Amino acid sequence: MKMIPEKAFAGLLQLDERWAVLAAEYETEPADRFLIVVRETEKLWPGLRCPDAKCGGRVVCHDHAGPRTWRHLDGFGKRTEILCALPRPRCKGCEKVWTVTPPWQSKSKHFTKDFEAFCLALLREMPVTRAVGILGETDTRLGRM
Repeated sequence: MKMIPEKAFAGLLQLDERWAVLAAEYETEPADRFLIVVRETEKLWPGLRCPDAKCGGRVVCHDHAGPRTWRHLDGFGKRTEILCALPRPRCKGCEKVWTVTPPWQSKSKHFTKDFEAFCLALLREMPVTRAVGILGETDTRLGRM
């Protein structure tokens, strides 16, 4: 059985059928990194409802927010990031528009849940300056976490 990189990365990110990895590439410009490009599938939409408890109506795709990146655990010793233009649903009932929260996003919004857990484990065990050197992030970004 042939395994393509996109399917392997989708499995590593534990994505279900609502999300698909479109590309998994290694870039050297602007920096050495693995870039995992993710997009929603048509299977995302039937399960979404308006977040307003008073409404709870059906939604349609309004548009997509600009592409965002999330820092993920390093792959093969290289920085790894997820790139995704998140869908923005619109409620057919109340017309509310919002941005979908992806399943990999941590509370700090710029990191994946896995990367945030790793950071917190390091920060608990060592000084911030040492963790900064290992993680390749600034103390300011880690402090916001």
